[in-house]
Amino acid sequence: MLLVLLTTTAAVAQQPPTAETAPRLRATRTEHGIVLDGRLDEPVWQRADVLTAFTQVEPDLGAPAELGTEVRVAFDDVHLYVAWRAREPNGRQGLRVQNLSRKFDYFTNDLVGVALDPLGDTRNAYSFQITPFGNLRDLHTLDGSFFNRQWQAIWQARTQILDDQWTAEVAIPWTALRYTPGTTRMRANFHRIARRTNEMSAWVPWPRAMNAYRMDFSGWIEGLEPPPPRAALALRPYVAGTTGTTAGRRQQDATLGGELLWQPTAATVVEGTVNTDFAQADVDRQVVNLRRFSVFFPEQRQFFLDTATLFDVGTSDDDLVVRPFFSRRIGLGAGGVPLTLAGGVRAVHAGPGGSSGLMALHQDGLGNGPASTFVVGRSSRNLGSTSRLGGLFTVRHDRAASTAATTAVTGAVDGLWRITPNWTVEGMASATGADAAATGWAGYAKAQRQTSQFTASWLEAVVTDRYEPASGFVSRTNVALHAPSMLYDWRPRWLPARLRNLNFFARSNVYTDLTSGALEEAFSEAWIDVYGQRGSLFYPAIQHFAQRVLEPFEPVPGVTIAPGRYNYWRPNLYYGTDRSRRVWASADLFTGGYYDRTLDQGVFEVFASPSPRAAFGLNVEVNRFRGSATSTVTTRLIAPEVRLAWNPRVQLTAFYQYNDAIRQGTLNARFAWEYKPLSYLYVVLNDARDTERRGLPGPARTQLLVKLVYFGQR
Repeated sequence: MLLVLLTTTAAVAQQPPTAETAPRLRATRTEHGIVLDGRLDEPVWQRADVLTAFTQVEPDLGAPAELGTEVRVAFDDVHLYVAWRAREPNGRQGLRVQNLSRKFDYFTNDLVGVALDPLGDTRNAYSFQITPFGNLRDLHTLDGSFFNRQWQAIWQARTQILDDQWTAEVAIPWTALRYTPGTTRMRANFHRIARRTNEMSAWVPWPRAMNAYRMDFSGWIEGLEPPPPRAALALRPYVAGTTGTTAGRRQQDATLGGELLWQPTAATVVEGTVNTDFAQADVDRQVVNLRRFSVFFPEQRQFFLDTATLFDVGTSDDDLVVRPFFSRRIGLGAGGVPLTLAGGVRAVHAGPGGSSGLMALHQDGLGNGPASTFVVGRSSRNLGSTSRLGGLFTVRHDRAASTAATTAVTGAVDGLWRITPNWTVEGMASATGADAAATGWAGYAKAQRQTSQFTASWLEAVVTDRYEPASGFVSRTNVALHAPSMLYDWRPRWLPARLRNLNFFARSNVYTDLTSGALEEAFSEAWIDVYGQRGSLFYPAIQHFAQRVLEPFEPVPGVTIAPGRYNYWRPNLYYGTDRSRRVWASADLFTGGYYDRTLDQGVFEVFASPSPRAAFGLNVEVNRFRGSATSTVTTRLIAPEVRLAWNPRVQLTAFYQYNDAIRQGTLNARFAWEYKPLSYLYVVLNDARDTERRGLPGPARTQLLVKLVYFGQR
């Protein structure tokens, strides 16, 4: 591993274009705007420069794209417009789109997309992607590695599907972008995924180990004349009503609230919030936690997701998650019980030199915990063209009637250094304290090398026993982690035509007690991915565990692991068909040791999409514990799901989860209508029932929500 990581590999590292060699596309001004219908029949498209030079990223990096793609760019004083013409000889029958969701899966759908870097600093990528059926996906990426997939902008697109091609028109308001006054150009990259042939192509290709959001691999859109940035004001009020039953008691509630957004400059947004409401947020998907440590559930609430890239500091590596700030600590009490957020304010600035943000929120306890005030500050400064250094602090003040008030503070310093386009080093150091007394600290450092054939990394992390970020999350303390990993993408010429490549992957996570240095846990695995040309995947894998258990724990009812030392192996076999097809399935099978017994595990998925307007899925996980002094214990997690759509803006989704490990069944059904950009009507039904193991009905907690959100801007 050290040889791979620290020496030059045999693979030739692909270099990004220089400022002189980066390709250029001239944008064309229109004085009459664009009728957004996907037809490309406006005069401006007839006279605009046409980009046709697309190059493969997959399967043959550097080769000309097999399916032709054209791109044109235009603008006026309100919008930046992008038009695509994507050749598809099989017409509608050759297109693959799984559903019409706003945040569709990137790798399993036909799409075209543009990644924009309006500041031209190669750090921030604002990406806009669209499928042939018109559903949208937008995301913000920092340094090609920190993703905010829930970022949303006000933009629109329309498409047309023709006999041998599909077309798309996109309108991106200038107010959705952050640019320097007087700019005449911005970095950009255009790319396309054609799932029938499983081809990914781009204007400026990037090494396969990277992604479309590495803006050092990009060209320039020139000839732009964006309007001078002006102050803007937006209002996002909501009205919501809920009714429900808990423990036989009926509860009803009505709420008014919302956000006021002020954008004094193109680079600065100030947002005030009152009665911040997350009732329509996605519920967490249940898991059967077979590990000894807490499961890390990601943030699902839109208010916090809007600026997640800026405030996201720390690392997560399987069981070791270290986040000095984690927004789920705000507005959620013990066991995920929602708490009232009375209100707060957030200010964010993003410019050529870096980004800064400040957030303050007040949380009411209402019997579920202390009333709390949170203050979070963040600043990240660019160093040169490829590196950055930042700092973060959090202050949490808790006040309860029965106990003395407490104040907890957390600080962190983090940085990323891109030594070369292929070499990256990143790290963080963080400390916590309460009532002016220092308690503990944590930190990590990671080095990574990426080429089109090799990816290798080494992570070192430590957490002291008293590191307690009151506004953050840490999964375990008094531990040191040593985590090397390596991947080799092998594409020998002798592979059969139906196979694309072989991926050899190996990694180890070794956890040691920070005080004594004794081994606490070691996990190692290796596998060989066998990728089919059209997207199927097969792999055999082997896993090894070494565990030192100091206290008994119960992963599921009826299974208790006693203290002791354990060593065991677990083979694994996976096969999945092409996930872009109308029907696909996968099976992930494990067996072998599990502490003092044997664990057989199977995870099965089946998905059917007769059309993008109707999609059905089923996920089943079965765990069977056997071979110990106690009887065999079996758990099941069954999760069917359905998504129906009239169009990309009117959708009904529902999923059910039955987890017999905790004897609970939950239903989440949601109707969403985006009646204008970022304005929604939601109708949400949540139902949770404690059941007997055989599924008999039990006590229910039911909630029906109706929420109307309006977004207006001027």
